[in-house]
Amino acid sequence: MIIGSSLVVGAQALAGMTKDQHGNVGYDTAAECDAAVLAGTAKLYRSFTSHPPLKRAGEVSVKSMLLGELSTANFSRGACDIGVGRSNGRDGVSQALMGKFVPYGPSMAVNVYFDAQDKVVRATMKQCDNNFQGNLPRPVPVASLPAPTPVAVPAAVYNSDCYATVVTAPKFDTRTEQVLKVAASKRYEVIPAVYKTLEERVLVSPEYKRQLPVAGTYKTVTEDVEVRPASFREEPVPATYKVVKEQVLVKPESKRFEIIPERKKQKMFNSPRRRRRRRRNGTNGTVKSSRLKVRRSHQFA
Repeated sequence: MIIGSSLVVGAQALAGMTKDQHGNVGYDTAAECDAAVLAGTAKLYRSFTSHPPLKRAGEVSVKSMLLGELSTANFSRGACDIGVGRSNGRDGVSQALMGKFVPYGPSMAVNVYFDAQDKVVRATMKQCDNNFQGNLPRPVPVASLPAPTPVAVPAAVYNSDCYATVVTAPKFDTRTEQVLKVAASKRYEVIPAVYKTLEERVLVSPEYKRQLPVAGTYKTVTEDVEVRPASFREEPVPATYKVVKEQVLVKPESKRFEIIPERKKQKMFNSPRRRRRRRRNGTNGTVKSSRLKVRRSHQFA
């Protein structure tokens, strides 16, 4: 009967269960969450981000411990708390689990914040410093043992002279022992993927070029500009004269014949006196014949 009832409770718990993309689950009601935790079928919450502790106003110190070690309530079975979103600079649970009862195990590490009087103010999840619904999560209630039933003693027992029946109250002691709860079996479980948040640079928009209008800048400068292009024109230039002297040909060169008259010389006797005279003059006393001479004349004006 115990095994059958636990399976029925587990089936009812799965009916109102919600799972997010990280594999964490949440239940519609606190009873379903508590039943799953007590039956050992709940998928306990696991953080998927990392943040350091963040103190608030009035908090002096922070310590790390297990959820089951909190002394403010009995967290020996863990907690089933309503999932919340981001507040006071820290996140809560994923959007799919907001408003659902999320199971937390007693071995989950938490950040415990203390005030100046060393009193517990609040607690958060250690790895991510995420918030619970309130300052402390809602603990899973622990089932109490039933009170002993009194035993009725017959009245005839007290009439015995030698013996008397004494009613002794039952004594109870808490002991830990292993009992067979569910027989060994095999089952296939879907292990959800494990995710973590990484920061990386992705290309949002490729590099491109664009033309922006830039206002022109002006300044006043002095420069020579062409008003009329260069051109040519003909102007009368009066002639200039000067007097120069030069020789010009008036009559070209020519030839003419000139008759030279014949010369005759008489032969004289060669006297000693004449011979001496000729010697002095360099002649030998012979008569030269006449000849015709041609003369060239050059006339220049």
